[in-house]
Amino acid sequence: MEIVTNILYWISTALLLPVTLGLVLLFARSLFYLGEMYSAYSEYRKNKKDLFPALNEIIVEDEKLSALKLKVGETKGQLPEAVVKLLSFKESFVRREKVLSDYELISEKRISIPKSLAKLGPTLGLMGTLIPMGPALVGLSTGDIASMAHNMQVAFATTVVGLIIGAIGFVCLQARQRWTMEELSQLEFIHELIKEEDEKKKVYQ
Repeated sequence: MEIVTNILYWISTALLLPVTLGLVLLFARSLFYLGEMYSAYSEYRKNKKDLFPALNEIIVEDEKLSALKLKVGETKGQLPEAVVKLLSFKESFVRREKVLSDYELISEKRISIPKSLAKLGPTLGLMGTLIPMGPALVGLSTGDIASMAHNMQVAFATTVVGLIIGAIGFVCLQARQRWTMEELSQLEFIHELIKEEDEKKKVYQ
């Protein structure tokens, strides 16, 4: 039993360096992602101010749709591109469904980073807290206060950094999901309007 316990102790102690490096890398990635979020927020605000009102007042007529497609095509971003594709596939229900599915996949990919930060940050932080506790208790039992203090310092530092990473990931994830829901709502609105107009034409034929 002592051999198994020693093996587990060696494994956990050996993981301290990888866990610490992982926290440093995740912290750097979370700061970099904050910059990406600022850019994404600017794009979202621009779309909400300029694009959303035009989409909410859309009229399913060939001339109106062509004019709207030209106007939206002048705007850069993934949402305007998806809108242009929807308007281009006015005659194809299947292709419009494909546009919506592709946009959902893109949206899932965009939220994968903050989702990972929100989960991995606290996990590595907890590991970084528990691993030094063993050597700290050994130092306490042998009277090595300096070693115990160092290990406790590492434990508390990794906890704080892990929680910061998790908080950044969680906040960014909530924002991304809310923006994605609004964008998908606009795309589905266009899709359903075109579908409704097609059904009306079939009734009148």
